[in-house]
Amino acid sequence: MYSTKVSEAASGSIILSVFLFFMMLAAIVVINYIVARKFEDIAFSKGYDSSIHSFAMCFWLGIIGYIYVAALPDLKRSNNINNSSVNEQKSHNLSQIKIK
Repeated sequence: MYSTKVSEAASGSIILSVFLFFMMLAAIVVINYIVARKFEDIAFSKGYDSSIHSFAMCFWLGIIGYIYVAALPDLKRSNNINNSSVNEQKSHNLSQIKIK
């Protein structure tokens, strides 16, 4: 009789442990999903589209994907810098033409 009470308590403890394990696993997956979506937004704000697969890389690779997205160069900023230097060069060329 004593052995059945011990085994019932042990099985209840095992069931609770398994339940807690799966709850923690679900929480980790949800948090990883949210963070991967945020890093996908960061990649979009840098001027990249979904062709670089930033969400999948962040979701499946974790910290390596986060570092990858953080290291991407900002396409919008570099395009603005290039456009402003081209515009400055054009205005400089126009001012030289007017002076002559």
